[in-house]
Formats: sequence, C-alpha cells, structure tokens
Amino acid sequence: MNGRTASSEGRFFFAVLRRIATRKFKKTSLMLEMHCEAYYNWIL
Repeated sequence: MNGRTASSEGRFFFAVLRRIATRKFKKTSLMLEMHCEAYYNWIL
C-alpha cells in the first residue's frame, strides 16, 4: 500500500469526521479532533 494514498485517505476521512463533529457537537469538536489526531498518529 502506498503511504501517500493512505495518508491522503486518512486526511479526507478525518476532514469529513471533523466536519460532522463541528456540525453536531460544537462543544466536543475540539476534543474529538484531538482524539482523532492522536489515534491517527498512533496508527502511523
């Protein structure tokens, strides 16, 4: 699997997730974003 493809797919996924989070949970969006960022970094 290409690293670039995986990272771009991950960025897209988290961009969508962040958009949904900001729309539905404005208060917890920052917390969710930090959690997803930590999880994404843990995967890599």
